Amino acid sequence: MILKQARKKFNGIAPQTETKIKEINNPELLEKIVENILDIQSEDELLALINS
Repeated sequence: MILKQARKKFNGIAPQTETKIKEINNPELLEKIVENILDIQSEDELLALINS
């Protein structure tokens, strides 16, 4: 679901970002991303959240 949201919000995402999202296995991080996806303004912000 996060991949679909990110692709739609950012009009596509880089393959590296897609890989990072697919590698997430932390339920808390997934929840944090879902909660914040509407407030994130760029793919870079999404990556920063993933890497936090």
